[in-house]
Formats: sequence, C-alpha cells, structure tokens
Amino acid sequence: MSYARAACVIAFGVLGCGGQSAPIMATVAVVASCGETFPTTALQTPPHKTGRQYTSEWGVVHRIDSTNGKWVGAYPRGILDCTETGEGGETSLCEWHEGGSNGRATFARTAEGKLSGTWGFGDETEGGGEWTLVPMVRGSGLSGAWETNWGSATITLEGQRAHIVSARGTMDCDTSRKPNLTCDWTEGSAVGKAELVVDSDRVIRGHWGSGPSSTDGGEWIFVRPDG
Repeated sequence: MSYARAACVIAFGVLGCGGQSAPIMATVAVVASCGETFPTTALQTPPHKTGRQYTSEWGVVHRIDSTNGKWVGAYPRGILDCTETGEGGETSLCEWHEGGSNGRATFARTAEGKLSGTWGFGDETEGGGEWTLVPMVRGSGLSGAWETNWGSATITLEGQRAHIVSARGTMDCDTSRKPNLTCDWTEGSAVGKAELVVDSDRVIRGHWGSGPSSTDGGEWIFVRPDG
C-alpha cells in the first residue's frame, strides 16, 4: 500500500485532503489520491437498485439512485453525478469529479445489464478511454466484495491463498491457519504485511504494517456489505 493524502467522501461530498497519510487501499469512506487526473474505470451491478455496489479493475463503485432519473456513484478516486436519458433510462450522461479534475462520461445499458461507455476530460465524453460498468456478484465464504476502514476490496480464493484487490493495491494471504490470515501487501513500490483474523463470514479484523512489520500501520477491519 503506497501512501497518499486522503480525501474523505461524506454522503458523496468530497472534503479537502486531510493531513494524515493513509494507505491508498483506503478508498470508500476515503476518495483517494489528490493530484491524479484520470477517472477510474468502474463496474456496476443492476441499474435501478438503490445502495448497490459495483466492482471493477479500479475498485468498487457505490450507486445511490435519487429522483427524476438521477444517480450518484462513489468510486475510489472520485464521484459520478449522472442523469438517465433515453427511453427507460437506457443511457446515462454523467460528470466525474476527482479532486481538481473533472470530465464527462456517457453510458448505454446492454442486454446483459452492463453499462458500456466512454469518458473524457472537460466537456468531452470521449478521448479518455472506455468505461464499462458490470454487475457485481456476491461471493461465498471469504470471496466477494468487502468494505474496510481503508476502502473497498475484493477477495478471491485460490486453494489456501486469498488474493485481495483494491483500487491501487493487492494483497496475498495464507489461509492455511484460518481463522488466522498472514498477508503481504503491495502498492506500487511500497510493501508491507498484515495479520488478520476471520471473526465471522461478515467480519475480518487485524493490523497492517509497512516493510517487515505487520502492526505498525494500525487497525484493519473488513465488513461484508449487505446485498
């Protein structure tokens, strides 16, 4: 987990960067790294569902539907402010905001329920790249999407290993001594360790550290979201 100044998102409103360094795995109640200028590609679950989560290679997006076809999505690096257009809300026109950077995006719903689109800077909805939102599937056991005090994470099990992915980092854990998990995380050039305990199928808790330490960073709590 590399370190960056964190910016909190409260009710999808972005506050200024705080003065405390935090691992960038911290992005759900935390929208991350000030100064970066491109929107993350977000993936979603079914449209027209309130309070649902959506996964992507860039992390988890959280969608809240409002009235008159409007919806807001918080993703690890910023927020989307969208209005459904077209018959039945088949398309959405959005503005994305990440710190001092902003732009637009447009999405069209496919037969599979995906939102397929593009994004751009400023008033452009193209030029930045593709942006495809795909329904998130709830996992079983430890697999699936989790919320943590350092942001959203997705866990995939492979034998006696758990692979954890966030917007900016990865972590691999040995599950052979479950409920105890011993983990190594990487984010850019930064590395560290974590010691976690599976309290239940909905809660994992423990500590993380930098370099050879697994405790000097602080507490790390995973909670499986509803849905």
